[in-house]
Amino acid sequence: MTTTSGRDPVTVGLLTIGAELTGAPGAQEVAVSEAAVQYVNDDLGGIGGRPLRLVVGEELADVERARECAERFVAEGAVVVFGLGVAWAEGGLPVLEAARVPWLGAAINAAEATSPVSFPLIGGVPAEFAALAHFLAERGAGSVVAVAPELPQVAEQASRLEELLGRRGIALDIRTVPTDPDSLARAARDTRGAADVVMPLLGGQEAAAFMTAAHEANLGATLVFVGTAMDDAVFDAAGPAAEGTIHCAEFLPYDDDSDEQVGAFREALARYCEYPPTSYAQGSFGCVVTIRDIGARIGPGRLDGEAVIRHLRTVRQPVFMSSDYSHADAPPEYPQLGNVDCLVLERRDGRLVDVGGGWINGWG
Repeated sequence: MTTTSGRDPVTVGLLTIGAELTGAPGAQEVAVSEAAVQYVNDDLGGIGGRPLRLVVGEELADVERARECAERFVAEGAVVVFGLGVAWAEGGLPVLEAARVPWLGAAINAAEATSPVSFPLIGGVPAEFAALAHFLAERGAGSVVAVAPELPQVAEQASRLEELLGRRGIALDIRTVPTDPDSLARAARDTRGAADVVMPLLGGQEAAAFMTAAHEANLGATLVFVGTAMDDAVFDAAGPAAEGTIHCAEFLPYDDDSDEQVGAFREALARYCEYPPTSYAQGSFGCVVTIRDIGARIGPGRLDGEAVIRHLRTVRQPVFMSSDYSHADAPPEYPQLGNVDCLVLERRDGRLVDVGGGWINGWG
């Protein structure tokens, strides 16, 4: 291992939504990213001996806060920024565009899949919706009810989901609901018999509450979640109600000890972090290690935002615990969405099992 002591650090920015918002990873995302930085610095020797340095910004789904986070990242000399933010596309991304600092986080809004400085290592909402549309069509689904929280960003996501399902001949009915337990239980009961598939756009304990309510209501439909519901805390809270639920993932199953990279991730969390493995943790950890790998390929002495942009425009880049990022693989409507592959997993006998036949490119 090459020591990182005394070398100039490579600064990276982490954007979080913030723990104060319902369903947001918050402290977990920060802690896992810090653990990944420690793993890169202590176990991998940083980037050619240069240690990673993490700067954290919390947007709280506020456009002005997102802009302030971006300005801080630029002022601190961040080479890249990653993470997750619902107001980021409007408030923060334009600041990075002006400074030519690349965004390597998740694609939540359309701008994060189209901006010239955006290279989402995590395909996010567009990739998951496309993969699920493909999977559900293969399964013969004709109708979907989506249950979503009452947030301003839901309308754009619902429109994207409706378009992708419509291409496969699947009708969508989207219902926005409050996320208190009583409202979620009522929403689960109200979807009984309404569609072949119920897709709650929920994470964390909200997802667990909906699983439980759907199980008690004997829903009679396939229950499908995006990646935010893959968490042992969710599955433990839902108990038997988690069995048979379907989940979309941009990363290999976090409980797959047979994979070398997943094993390294789990071991690093056990040593450097108090949080257990989750899909959220994979996103943060995978981005940090991939940023290190990008820097190693570019070279520590030539590493800056422009170098990363040139690299990701032209080079196929493996993403830690995930499929490759390749600018050439991006669909026409999302020209920067180079990591388009997802897995579809079923919770079965307490494990996550691939039921989609491997990586799915929903545009392919």
